[in-house]
Amino acid sequence: MGLMGNVIAMRAYTKQIKGDLEGAYALYEKAAARGGFSDKNCRLGHAILLLRHGEIERAKQAFIAIAKDNSMPAVIRYNARVNLALVRWKLGDTERAIEVLENMEKDGVNTRIYESLGFLYTEKGDLDKALEYNRQAIEDDDSNAVILDNMGQTLYYLALRERLDGNGERALELMREAAPYFDRALEARKEQTASWYYKAAIARELGDEETCEEAIERGLGCSFSAMSTVTREMFEKLKAEAPTAAAPEAEQETPEE
Repeated sequence: MGLMGNVIAMRAYTKQIKGDLEGAYALYEKAAARGGFSDKNCRLGHAILLLRHGEIERAKQAFIAIAKDNSMPAVIRYNARVNLALVRWKLGDTERAIEVLENMEKDGVNTRIYESLGFLYTEKGDLDKALEYNRQAIEDDDSNAVILDNMGQTLYYLALRERLDGNGERALELMREAAPYFDRALEARKEQTASWYYKAAIARELGDEETCEEAIERGLGCSFSAMSTVTREMFEKLKAEAPTAAAPEAEQETPEE
């Protein structure tokens, strides 16, 4: 590995931990072109940003190399294995991604497993299991932005399921139950794009157009990742849709004299 590549990569890692992901990605790519780099944190950080940018095959190979490198600290190899499961999901094999994470969970659960499995159960459509799992995750960590967002999404999709089954009132109850989870997620991480989207969607459902419009604008101001299921186009579509009309109040009958 080249000396200059390592120097540039360390600059990239500094940007990454400060939240400048685009700047970090550009520097990692420059470092890779200048002979590569060997620092353990930089290698994992670069692989994660490759995944975020949709460079799935490059990310996969980087995570495999880290996971197989016995000189790497156990925690970094573990994180590489979790991310490899997410690569499987991105490649369309959600079942296998869940299986890998469930096997890892047998050795002990942690935040990364909670974040990933809680999301994948919902993504698979196993909403009852997702609800049970995310409740347990929140009992163990009630301030993690991803875990809170997972719970909110699970409740949101349960609401949609109830609506399809003709249970409109129950659907609204679940929407109201979901809303605070997105608020709490955004208190923990303001740039969590998905949370802004679901906050907006629920506000629209509940007739709170002011909150909906504000959440849309905040979400559109965030950066978008290939790892997110929420896209800029989804925000634009929500923005263009007409507000849900509020149900008219029933007229009161004049009591007979």
